[in-house]
Amino acid sequence: MTAGAWAVLLGTWAVAVASPGPDFVAVLRGSMAGGTARGLRVAAGVVAGIAVWIAAALIGIVALISSHPTVFLAVRWAGAVFLVLYGGYILNSLARARKQKSGHVGDSGADRARDRAGSASTGSSGPGSASESTTGSTSTQVPTSTQVAASAQVAASAQVAASAQVAASAQVPTSTQVPASAPGTTPAPAPAPASTSTPARSGWADVRLGFLTNTVGNPKAVVFFGALFAGILPAGIEAGESVAVGLAMAGIALVFFAALAFATGRPLVIRAYERAQTLIDTVVGLVFIVLGLALLPWGGV
Repeated sequence: MTAGAWAVLLGTWAVAVASPGPDFVAVLRGSMAGGTARGLRVAAGVVAGIAVWIAAALIGIVALISSHPTVFLAVRWAGAVFLVLYGGYILNSLARARKQKSGHVGDSGADRARDRAGSASTGSSGPGSASESTTGSTSTQVPTSTQVAASAQVAASAQVAASAQVAASAQVPTSTQVPASAPGTTPAPAPAPASTSTPARSGWADVRLGFLTNTVGNPKAVVFFGALFAGILPAGIEAGESVAVGLAMAGIALVFFAALAFATGRPLVIRAYERAQTLIDTVVGLVFIVLGLALLPWGGV
């Protein structure tokens, strides 16, 4: 390949990668909802899907699919269904979260009502009622001299007992006061700390989402890669050059989507997303549904 062919190929590919599409939206939402790490996992799945498309195009599978209208139509239908279902999943999750939140609010309101009812009943029959306060006021008497003397005697005896106990404990060696453990027994093991690591399945779910979004959800890649490689790559390209082309294109995609994940996965952006999560998720869900509907062959293949 000449330097001009490399420049045209990589320049066209960079513009195509940066263009907003299902991959862009998936990485954007993943990083805003779960931080940079989640965005990077979705980006890794997207790049893996891109690598599959590049390999299929270089091998000739893409040309084979595009030359058979029935196969290409099936691929388009699969991509459309995936995008519509994923958009519906986002909207459904948003509706469930809103319903659960409203249920919690209703429960807390009922709890407050029960607390107010309990306080009212306690106030009518508890220690602060009028009957008990009247009885207390009539039964209150001035302590007699006998009661004062008895109280003083009890306090003096308590002080003497405490002093004797302190003196006895001072004479006994410290090692015999608190035994380490009972004879013939073993100390109970300390409880293991709770694990705070997240399941590995959630990470793979993010990678799988990015991969499916780029492969199943992007059937137009068949046309794009077929036209791009057919118009730029020479007919007798060697295997080494094919691998170099694939690595260069995958590297450009990885750099772009990783930068997108780092830029939108910052705490400031995440807080802004949390404040407008309902609106953002609604827009994202509708975007996926519209992209899926646009893939449907309304006027034929």
